Amino acid sequence: VRLSKLEAEDRQWIADAPFDTGPLLRVDTGKMSKAERFDHPTTRPYCASGISEEAFLAELTSFFNRYYQDLSPKVNWSWEETKRLLAYHQ
Repeated sequence: VRLSKLEAEDRQWIADAPFDTGPLLRVDTGKMSKAERFDHPTTRPYCASGISEEAFLAELTSFFNRYYQDLSPKVNWSWEETKRLLAYHQ
């Protein structure tokens, strides 16, 4: 939502579930089929953003800093731990 507000035109940013291996964060180009989501990135439909690289990186960095501020580093996360983390932040 915050990225959508930064767009000069009426474009919406969307993100799939973190478990989806398709494009996670993108400007919405309409519904993509599973085949399109899992295809090579250069063959997927895309829409260019009007947000500058600096503003985009600042917003993403801010998001991740807020999202993970209470998280301690760990390796070998289980699916249950990952799901609990995602549920906590929704």
